[in-house]
Amino acid sequence: MWPLLAALPAARAAEPFTNAATVLLQPDALMLARVDSAAALAAYIKQVEAAAGASIAGVFQRKPAGGFVVVAVKPGLRSRVWLDLDTPLPLATQNALRAGIEAVPPPAVKDGVVVFAFKASFWGGRPPTRGAPAPEEWKAEAARVGAKLEVGDLVARLWTD
Repeated sequence: MWPLLAALPAARAAEPFTNAATVLLQPDALMLARVDSAAALAAYIKQVEAAAGASIAGVFQRKPAGGFVVVAVKPGLRSRVWLDLDTPLPLATQNALRAGIEAVPPPAVKDGVVVFAFKASFWGGRPPTRGAPAPEEWKAEAARVGAKLEVGDLVARLWTD
């Protein structure tokens, strides 16, 4: 019986956070003009990805979910996170995720915001199949304005602090 057990694959728990794809939500030329270097932005994206998993690794409720994790950086070394989840996560998990990501020091940006998103899987949940995020707060602001806004302009309107 023991040899049979040895032949079975080891059971692995699903990762708390997996990035299926990084989506740049603005044209490359605009993003590159706003950051000091593409390498600095790439390094930041990798650090944010690691922080996302670490920030929720210890949560009790490990519910499979999927959706977008949107990150924006603006001048003054400030970042903000929006979630557009296809499957809801507990509020405590959402708060831990935001706090973990926002604790990562962002790169310097100039002349406006830089916005990207992760197509995320939490604990084996299905990542979104949509091409881009549309957090509820974004949809409400676009409806209030009554016009389609460039994502950087939309984020800047919402992020006033």
